[in-house]
Amino acid sequence: MNFDFTNGNDYYEIIQQVAQDPYFQEEGLGDPRGLDWDIDFLKIIITTIFREYSQKSQSSLPDEYEEICLLGSYIYNATAYALVNNKNHLYQEELLNTFKNWEYVPFFTRLQTLDTLYQENDLSEIPHPIRGSKKKKVKSIQKIIPFPTNTTTKP
Repeated sequence: MNFDFTNGNDYYEIIQQVAQDPYFQEEGLGDPRGLDWDIDFLKIIITTIFREYSQKSQSSLPDEYEEICLLGSYIYNATAYALVNNKNHLYQEELLNTFKNWEYVPFFTRLQTLDTLYQENDLSEIPHPIRGSKKKKVKSIQKIIPFPTNTTTKP
């Protein structure tokens, strides 16, 4: 298959192939064919992964095949995430949360990819799937209540 990583239609083709897998319905997860995808953000994620994922496996497979497998694995896991969590769409937050349990790439590559995505795409409103939200801690101001210093007790 000739896959163009800049063409949204090619992503849609992979999504449709994954949606045809009977596993989702056999396991009672639901029908993935009705999921709405943010293809543009999916493209950003995949290109960022390829940029961050510098240590490819040492197999004899061509690089293009490995990239298609990575993309297929990510889409498959994103589909499962959406169905398990009763989502009818895969937008930014759902696509980012897919990283939590996706094991195709090593943990630190996933973490680095997420950090890069957050830095480059102004995703501060979405909690980081691994690091959590970066809410500022509010420092509480203590009020000091003075006690009388001259306390005499009568016997």
